[in-house]
Amino acid sequence: VSQSVTGFGVEGQGWDEAIANQEWQTAADVCVGVTEALLADLPAEPVVVNLNVPNVPLDQITEWRETQVGAQPPRSMSAATLEPKPGHEGTFSIRFAGGAPVDLPPGTDGGTVERGIVAVSYLSRLEHVPRDDMGAAQAALDALFPS
Repeated sequence: VSQSVTGFGVEGQGWDEAIANQEWQTAADVCVGVTEALLADLPAEPVVVNLNVPNVPLDQITEWRETQVGAQPPRSMSAATLEPKPGHEGTFSIRFAGGAPVDLPPGTDGGTVERGIVAVSYLSRLEHVPRDDMGAAQAALDALFPS
């Protein structure tokens, strides 16, 4: 479950100051309802339910929609800079400056939440797929962990 952090231009959980005025109970209520329903009537195959909930009291939400997982962030990046870390020669912190807010597409989870609607996406199963073209990576791991 992700609670949108509206007003700060980020989606998902943020820093302590950004989440001080979040409506966590709304996200919790939606999650409990979906979880109880799943447990009462288990789907035939395992599923990951991605719930995105607007940051408003529950009584202000009137609907939900099945959505696609969006790839576009809610703000563009206007600048990135490297700042040396004091006392750690040759290391840097990366500082990002956010740009203007972006209107996210309505069929995506972020765009749906921006419109005050609960977004639900059913995510596919993640599985290991054997590969025969990963020799270099496997050799690097063997070098790190010799037997």
